[in-house]
Amino acid sequence: MKKPNKLSLLFTAFLLVFSLLLTIGTTYSLWTYNKVQESTNKVVSGCFTLELEESSTINLNNTYPMSDEKGEKTTPYQLTIKNTCSIDANYQAILNILTVSNPLENQYVKYKITGNGYNGSQTAQTIDQLQAYTRVSGDPGDNVKESKILFSGAVAAKQNVTYKLYLWVNQTAGNTEMKKKFEANIFVRSYPTKITSNAAAINLELNSLDSGLKEVAQVETSQLKANNSLRYVGNNPLNYVNFNNETWRVVGIFDVDTGDGNNTLEKRIKIVRDELINTSSWSNNNNYDNSTINNYLNNEYYNTLSEASKQLIAPSIIYLGQNKTTELSANQLYANERSLVSNSVLNINSNVSLLYASDYAYAGGILCSDVNQLNAANCPNNWLNGQVFWTNSSNGENAYYVNNNQISMDVTTANKAIKPAVYLKSNVELTCDSTIGICGSKTNPYTLKG
Repeated sequence: MKKPNKLSLLFTAFLLVFSLLLTIGTTYSLWTYNKVQESTNKVVSGCFTLELEESSTINLNNTYPMSDEKGEKTTPYQLTIKNTCSIDANYQAILNILTVSNPLENQYVKYKITGNGYNGSQTAQTIDQLQAYTRVSGDPGDNVKESKILFSGAVAAKQNVTYKLYLWVNQTAGNTEMKKKFEANIFVRSYPTKITSNAAAINLELNSLDSGLKEVAQVETSQLKANNSLRYVGNNPLNYVNFNNETWRVVGIFDVDTGDGNNTLEKRIKIVRDELINTSSWSNNNNYDNSTINNYLNNEYYNTLSEASKQLIAPSIIYLGQNKTTELSANQLYANERSLVSNSVLNINSNVSLLYASDYAYAGGILCSDVNQLNAANCPNNWLNGQVFWTNSSNGENAYYVNNNQISMDVTTANKAIKPAVYLKSNVELTCDSTIGICGSKTNPYTLKG
């Protein structure tokens, strides 16, 4: 009998373990499964999902270094990403390399990816050649040493893309690498390629990351009937957008009174400037309709916007109902802002306004919106935290402002920064080029098309 190759014996202690975090069910082979899904990718009609399909199990336990020719003939693992819904989506497959004792370095782990969804390198590569991925708050994976972008792409509505992943130990690994371990897992981050005001028909759910678009059932108020809004919530959702050649962020999609006198409601996207502008007093007479800020925003500031930006703005009704205390939940703030209690007029029609106090409360997600004391302890994960600025909400004597990580009140003659907000026309779309990076991120914000 022919003796086994000596090199093979030396490397029987190699172990490569991967966990793919985007499927349902379990297996007791080398691969372990859980499900992780980005909050913007579950919808009512068809329920957009990303799925893994196991065609066979890769068992790399007790493997040995091999040539690329042999590695590419090993049994691959098949991954199918399905878009069963009516909206297009981008995705990135992220490889989390885990911290282990006696680790096998990335340069000794080779891979090759093939499939109808893959547009990367067609030759075998080592893991250390993958592009680095900067993790953001809420990304899944524990004990992560570093993360890499395994592949990325886009999948059209009702379509799917399939990949085959081959893994093996690089033949350059020497005796000093024996008995070392490489452990990693993969998660897929997905996000829509386009957002429109009609997206309000989509029931978008949050996952455990609590960061993304959330559907909120808005209660009926004295000035507005019950409706459903979509709001970006959490610590750092993918809601960046370029407007007026500046960085703004999407607050959400809302039922807005068009101001035609017939109480006509229309779905509109609301955005807010990321950076603050001039400091100013709120008002000298406790009324927002003829306040210092309202006059500034809709005259001097509005005139600084480009003509192209002005064409995207839809004049909208701003409600001036009053809140009597800061110790209110998001729903209570929302209802009071749209109540019939006011020093003067109940609402105004304007091009540019401020956020409501309730907008801040809802942006904190479940932890923030259901409590009565809106402070740092109750609202730790709110993308509107970290700044001090006026809102357009008041109690008739004092005005509400965001105070870094809580809602506070101050006299209307005090000076605070201004954070402009506008509603966009219902035909305006937010689009993104997914080849540049993650859509809606600060480095690849949505662009407006209308």
